[in-house]
Formats: sequence, structure tokens, C-alpha cells
Amino acid sequence: MAAGIKTSLPANGEECVPYDASSAISSKSKTSHGDGRRSSRGRHSSSGKRPVSAYAADRSYRTAPIPEGRPVQYTEDKTVISNVTTLKVFIDQHAENFYLRDVLSLSSLKGEFNDPRSRSAAIRQYLAKTVIDHIIMGDRDRSDAEISEIATQISAYLAWCSIPSLNWQRETNIREICDVGGRIRRSMSSNPSHWSFGAWDDGDGLRSGFIIMFPPLYKNGEPGTDTWDENLLASE
Repeated sequence: MAAGIKTSLPANGEECVPYDASSAISSKSKTSHGDGRRSSRGRHSSSGKRPVSAYAADRSYRTAPIPEGRPVQYTEDKTVISNVTTLKVFIDQHAENFYLRDVLSLSSLKGEFNDPRSRSAAIRQYLAKTVIDHIIMGDRDRSDAEISEIATQISAYLAWCSIPSLNWQRETNIREICDVGGRIRRSMSSNPSHWSFGAWDDGDGLRSGFIIMFPPLYKNGEPGTDTWDENLLASE
């Protein structure tokens, strides 16, 4: 369901330090279990339905068992979906409001980040991918200090194309986006269903020429909400 294309982050030299997950965040596994499991299912089943992609299965969140005697207070599905929608909206607004739209004279920049026509979409993808992979679907819950560190590194990574006069507001907004990611993780952990996100790029080229700005959300292997549409894609 969620096909993607290969997109590259900019090689920004000394002006932009890429997000280093190994420095503060353990990203050895894309699941909350930390066991590195991958799905071996093909793209289509014998019934003709397309199953969840292998990458989507990797980035899934299962809830821990509730100890006996503790009252069960599950988060509703609509709360999980609402939080994910909020994250998408915040990222979209952030990319539109805090970054330059001009051609930048930085020869080290590559691809969609250097092209003003695709820069906003590339920023959205980078923000969403970082928050989903390292906060929502990370191998463990992040402390407030760790979330702050993630926000700081995101801010530094995107500083080269930001509007200087809005830098303080931009940094504050990035932290708010990361906090929403933490809220999504907590809402998924207190919900009995199995939640996952679709692929950014499954390598089959079906979405060639497009940037996936936000992956689809799945509940128990099925679309959790109608999140996959052309509004989540941008032409390169």
C-alpha cells in the first residue's frame, strides 16, 4: 500500500551536522521489542490483498501486559489517530513557516533539499522520519532530556535553510513536534492494538518521482485511518 522512492538527505558539510542516532539514541531495532524482526511476507497474498510491507512490520508498537490487579484503562483508537494527525499537521506547518524558499549557494547540498521546489517536502519527510523512528517507534521510552537532545539535533540539521530571524520560534516548534511524538508513543503503549507505520521506500519504484512526506498508519496490519493519499506525496 505504501510504496516509496529513495531520497537522500543533504551532504551539508560543516554547516549542517546530520542527526546522529548513535550518539544519544539506540536505533538498532525498528520495533519496541528490540529484536530486529523482519517480515518475510510478499507484497500480495493469494487473496489478492496487499499485506503490510516488511518495513511497516518492523516499525510496530505492541503494548506490554498489564499486571494483575491493576485496573485496565486503555487509550481509545481515536486518541492514537488524533495524535498522529496532530503530528502531521504540526510538521506541515513547521516546514511552511520557518524555512527559506530561495535557491541556496551551497554546492555541498544535494537533491531535494537544495531544490526550493522540493525543499519543504524534504523537510517534512526528515522531521517525520526522525520523530517516528527515534521517539515513537524507538526501542524504549525517551526521557525528557533525550527528547530535548533529539530536538536540538533536528534543529541543527535544518539550520542551513532556516529563516534566521525566526530561529528561536523554529527551535521551540521543533521541540513541540518531538513532544507530540512522545505523546503518540504513550497513547500507543496504553492501547491494546498493534500499531505500525508504512514504508518510506520499499525499493520497487512504484512512487518514483515522489517524496513520501508521512507514512500511512496501520492498526493490526490494516490501515488505522485513511492517511495515505496524494497530500502525503510531493513531486521531486
